[in-house]
Amino acid sequence: MAGSDASRAAAMGWVLHARAAQYRWAGTGQASIKSFSGPAQYELEHGRVSVDPNHYLLLNDGEPYRITIPPRPPGDNPTRARDVESFCVFFPTGALARARWAAHADLDSCLDAPDGRASSLTLLNHPRRHDRVVSPMLSALHHQYAALRHDPLGLDESLARLMNAIVRVHDDTERMMAQLGAARPATREELLRRVMIVRDYIHAHYAEPVTLVQLARKGALSPNRVIQAYRQAFGTTPHRAVRQLRLAEAYRRLRQGHTSVTEVALAVGWDTPAAFSTAFKAVYGQSPRQVLHGQSGDSEQDKPLGPSYGGGEPVHATQDGEKE
Repeated sequence: MAGSDASRAAAMGWVLHARAAQYRWAGTGQASIKSFSGPAQYELEHGRVSVDPNHYLLLNDGEPYRITIPPRPPGDNPTRARDVESFCVFFPTGALARARWAAHADLDSCLDAPDGRASSLTLLNHPRRHDRVVSPMLSALHHQYAALRHDPLGLDESLARLMNAIVRVHDDTERMMAQLGAARPATREELLRRVMIVRDYIHAHYAEPVTLVQLARKGALSPNRVIQAYRQAFGTTPHRAVRQLRLAEAYRRLRQGHTSVTEVALAVGWDTPAAFSTAFKAVYGQSPRQVLHGQSGDSEQDKPLGPSYGGGEPVHATQDGEKE
């Protein structure tokens, strides 16, 4: 693979950083996190998934998969088309399970078993939209990697922070699955996959007219089941999630001060500025015009409207990449 750069110096894992116009590989890998600057397809045991710059993918220890970075479409301008950059982090066998054990164990247990006790951890390997938990750790490692390649201790610490973030997201996922109520674990896992597809569609299209029928089709669920499962998994309904996303993006744009209230309202999906202003003031305690002209309060209103991993406001992806 052109431009491949792998580091194996750190005890906590290793990084594979590469670029390629197209690529294919099949086999069984270690637990890892994948991210890309362009499209990539993975064939997993449960089906095919696509990973793009807005998402990352977690894979488990010993999981077979096939990766394909498709060639450029015919007729693409070669001067404009760029190689896909990949940034992939691999973890030693059992490392994520040990990190989870350490995160939940009491101090006495950590002192008695500093290397951790035998445990297992199975990640939900559905593409996850970039979030405020894992993505900042992954982005920081990507940007500092050139220096950390020659600093094993620094790389180990960065990998440990990334593992802890992955454990947090895994624990959130387990809580969401437990709330879905299905008797069989496999059913809960599949239902959560489908609800996450709905959530990702909402995050990508919240500024457009979104209907419940559209969401049901995307998630291959009935409309009523979409509402029920979304509430169980994320603590809110699809409609409320769309409103939260629109309001958060509107707040961000108004704070920039580069446009009018009407333009912002229409840009984030509101039909009328009046309805937008009413909803905005109910959440932020100030009118859109006050925020636009710098009369807003501060840090409390800068907080996201939703949880860091779930139904909150859009988190714009970094241009990290991967490959194996």
